[in-house]
Amino acid sequence: MIQDINETYDNTYHRYVIEDEDAVLIYKGYSVLIKKDGKGTVFPSFRETGGKPDSFIYLFSVGEKRFFIPASGEDMTVKGCDFTDLRSLFDTERNSPAAFAAVTGMQLNNWYRTRRYCGRCGSLNVMGEKERTLVCPNCGLTEYPKISPCVIIGITDGDRIVMTKYAEGYDKFALVAGFCEIGESFEAAIRREVMEEVGLKVKNITYYDSQPWSYSDSLLAGFFCEVDGDKTITVDGYELKEAGWYTRDEVPDKRDSISLTGKMMDFFKHNEIKLTER
Repeated sequence: MIQDINETYDNTYHRYVIEDEDAVLIYKGYSVLIKKDGKGTVFPSFRETGGKPDSFIYLFSVGEKRFFIPASGEDMTVKGCDFTDLRSLFDTERNSPAAFAAVTGMQLNNWYRTRRYCGRCGSLNVMGEKERTLVCPNCGLTEYPKISPCVIIGITDGDRIVMTKYAEGYDKFALVAGFCEIGESFEAAIRREVMEEVGLKVKNITYYDSQPWSYSDSLLAGFFCEVDGDKTITVDGYELKEAGWYTRDEVPDKRDSISLTGKMMDFFKHNEIKLTER
């Protein structure tokens, strides 16, 4: 998955001053500014931007490379660089440090842009000194980066699994999924989402894996579970346009997937899942 390079990822908060060869992540919507140098994807350096050191915010490092964004939140142009769609970057780079840096930086960039003003009194926020926060100097309200917990659910019945298709947007097979609501555990969210989307009860919920997903500011937690009782699927017709039971042979091959959903589908296709009741 896309985060599998994260043993080299260091997001410890610092107020570093940018240096000439540090990388700058510049976004326009879901596109990032890059250049090609024959060795893969390279981001513009601070030296190439022609900017001032105090106009950039440090994000994180991947290996020995440090990454920054423009503090102004404005789109910039750099000679010899072009905007590239992040999805296209994933298709070509897969699990590369460049792809991971680009998508993770986008989430932080969006947070800085959308939290410039205090949500309580409207004053201009300032950056925290000791941790990654935005602090209101007037009323003291402190904002942390937005992370929304979400569950991905593989509902099984022996050698069958429930696969779905969304009503809008992504048109390939997926699994039941949804955001956790306030006051819910992961297990409670799983039971609610499954009932809402496909009308099933489940048991034997077992944790599988997790993944940060910057497109929706999410932290995905993947679980497998077993159908409990009636196996008749009732599609909600709102979030989903289709859902059904599929055998292992009918599950699409997802060996090269960058997503947790794809990894879970592939794991079910090629492995026998043994669940322990919770």
